[in-house]
Amino acid sequence: MQVKARRRPALARALALSLAVAVAAVAVLLGPTPARAHHGEVAVFLTMDPARPEPGRPVLLTVEALDPYNNPIPGLQVQAGVAPAGQRPGTLTPFREVTPGRYQGEVTFPAEGSWWLALAAAAPVGRFLGGVLVTVGPGGDTIAGLGVSLHAEEEGGRGPAWLPIAAVAAVWVIGAGLGYWWIRRSAGPAGNPGHPGPHRAGAEHGG
Repeated sequence: MQVKARRRPALARALALSLAVAVAAVAVLLGPTPARAHHGEVAVFLTMDPARPEPGRPVLLTVEALDPYNNPIPGLQVQAGVAPAGQRPGTLTPFREVTPGRYQGEVTFPAEGSWWLALAAAAPVGRFLGGVLVTVGPGGDTIAGLGVSLHAEEEGGRGPAWLPIAAVAAVWVIGAGLGYWWIRRSAGPAGNPGHPGPHRAGAEHGG
């Protein structure tokens, strides 16, 4: 009876420990990524030269990237492309970083009308996407210091559905192994039915 009484509390503690570790792993997997730690977006300011684009003529586009504290963000891989409104560009043109957090490249609006200027910025924490609708032609838009928010690409979807399940299963197996070790350690020599301890041996002989 003493053997069973010692095993059950140890087993309960081991299961509780493994469950706590599994819950912590799920919280880490489903928690915010480094990109989301900064509100999951990058603020950029656009300036074109000339400020009012003309159909078929390249314009120099300057992109200034700032973090939530208005500090320049250097080292981004910035790209831009133009497509008809409601569509996505087939290709994006890479920009060069002229000063820390300031990127430049050329884009061309093929004709008059509404065009989608798509922007992408790749950082170590993820990829950020966004854009703005630009009207080209008489009475068209003037782009000078226009603010645009680029949002983290992963916010549009989740990772593979099996990843959290596999992680939880792996943690549970590890926890079960730790629980078994804890039971053996807590039980000691008296926990082995094949080797009764002194108290049990004395009880069997009426002591």
